[in-house]
Amino acid sequence: MTGAVSGTEPPPNTPSRAAVLVAQFFLPLNVVASQRALRMARTLLSRFDRVYVLCGDTTEVDPRLLDREYGRELLENPRLVRVPVRPALGGYGYAAAPSRSQRLIGGVATRLLCGPGVDWVRPLRSALAKIPQSEVGLVIATGAPFITFGAAATLAEARSVPLILDYRDLWTSNPHGPYPALARSLVNRIIERPVNRKAALITTVSDGCRASLVANGTAVPVRVLYNSPDRPYLDHYRRVVAEWNHRRVGLSDRARQRFRIVFTGQVYRNCTFAPLLKAIKTLPASVAERIVLEYYGDSSLVARTECQEFGLSQLLSDHGPVSKDDSLRAMLDADLLLSLIHTDRESSDPAVTGHMSTKIYDYLLSGVPILNIGPVNAEVNGFAVRVGHPAFHTLPADETAAMARLLEDMVSTPQRPKWEALHVALPDFESTFSTILDEVRFKPR
Repeated sequence: MTGAVSGTEPPPNTPSRAAVLVAQFFLPLNVVASQRALRMARTLLSRFDRVYVLCGDTTEVDPRLLDREYGRELLENPRLVRVPVRPALGGYGYAAAPSRSQRLIGGVATRLLCGPGVDWVRPLRSALAKIPQSEVGLVIATGAPFITFGAAATLAEARSVPLILDYRDLWTSNPHGPYPALARSLVNRIIERPVNRKAALITTVSDGCRASLVANGTAVPVRVLYNSPDRPYLDHYRRVVAEWNHRRVGLSDRARQRFRIVFTGQVYRNCTFAPLLKAIKTLPASVAERIVLEYYGDSSLVARTECQEFGLSQLLSDHGPVSKDDSLRAMLDADLLLSLIHTDRESSDPAVTGHMSTKIYDYLLSGVPILNIGPVNAEVNGFAVRVGHPAFHTLPADETAAMARLLEDMVSTPQRPKWEALHVALPDFESTFSTILDEVRFKPR
């Protein structure tokens, strides 16, 4: 996998300045949030002589969450300067051995500030101060964590350069966050709205999230930047597919195996396996016993607990955290990919309807049938139709009988149709982000 720009020479006809990207989650940390920052960095390298990425220190991270091969060429690019910043509470979050006291302090601070990262602010400010100020031409901060937006804004103001704030998730209006209503209100009024006003432009991942930010009183332009692939990622995906095609078994062999439902990533409140398990529980035993739920991610405890509660522990195959390429191969091996949005049948909250996880783009590229459990008015439903995915099934969480019928039909059909991977045409991340950068660069101050 190659970066957008390689080698030591800066790209032609670009400003001889640097871009600063504040992204706590970045390679080699193999979590979903790192993917967006990776694509941002690749695009920025095509525009600037140097890109500084201020990211989390991975020395105490659980080794299972580190993937040193994926995106290695980007990390080895001499024009990308990765600046690890160690938070004060280094022993919680993705740490291999989080301490009880650090988890307690970090957990309380997260609920009070509607997100993590308060312990990262002071060391981040120190790291930003060490960047040669004369080089800086653009500052971008992607969150969560959002509390660090203030440090990025301070640097942008000091240099009189544009600031882009990227809402990979929502902050105080995040429907999945376990935050008290009073904390949401105070943080929104005292921190979120003021820092948003300092941005030249705000980006986010869906039309629903954009509507939520606009409704929150955001006066600066808000643009949608989907978590879709860029060209280097598609090239990488093609290589994974080619390798997978060489080793995959034939349809006759697949028909004798169990029906594999694959889910990758995290599980959230109001976004769990319960609706699927409830449907499986109603299936005839001869059908249910053929199903295996393959889980890949760092929410293993939730997966195991829910399967146990439904008396279906035997169907769970918990793989835990795996490399990026292993997760892609798991998707290609699936008979059905599972997407979880929310338990609401219909939602008036754009933050709920606009939930567009990064993995949905990998799902769509795979050509494998998808079961999406979420509101009937979820944004992803229309998106899947527009890009032309041939087998996107969407059902609300409460339609247990319909879900069971779909599963029984698919499990009982031995010669299930398989579509070619890379069949759909997704929006190009680099092209969209480049347009946004042009808008900011020429925006009158």
